[in-house]
Amino acid sequence: MSLLAAVTTSKGVGAISSIQLASDEAALLAGIVGKIFKPAGGKAAVIEPGRILVGSIVDGERAIDHVVLGCESETTVAINCHGNPLIVEMIMKLLGENGAELVEAEQLLTQRFIAASSNAIEAEAKVAQLKSVTIEGAKVIANQITGGLAGVVKEWLGAGDSLDIAGVTSRCREILKA
Repeated sequence: MSLLAAVTTSKGVGAISSIQLASDEAALLAGIVGKIFKPAGGKAAVIEPGRILVGSIVDGERAIDHVVLGCESETTVAINCHGNPLIVEMIMKLLGENGAELVEAEQLLTQRFIAASSNAIEAEAKVAQLKSVTIEGAKVIANQITGGLAGVVKEWLGAGDSLDIAGVTSRCREILKA
């Protein structure tokens, strides 16, 4: 994965918009942030988990917006900027010009969930939860992470050579009916 950038707030005019940056290389993230972010007070922008930095997104000497950077980890940063879609578009364009791959929020989150999880079912369920429009739907999806399909697959993996194909087929039918 290179450096991915995505707008993670809904489209439209809002008070604040968030742009998420994620990379598997801390140096790549720090390099791009260093090019486009000028910290307030002239201090160096140190990307450390839990740090919050205030400053400006700049294109050369031209300030685009006054922002707050949230350092979630050494490889993940959130740029919280003003919610005007034109400002968001300018920042995204600047990120792209500086080497970030511009993606949709779902793609970025999917990559992050997969990287953070050893379980593809868990990663897919977390992405699906983002799209859930009812509480019941969110509960059903959450169950897939700890029980549900993930639990059944864990059970099958533990069975090893004693796994019965007829039993697996029957269980799959039960899951699909539920």
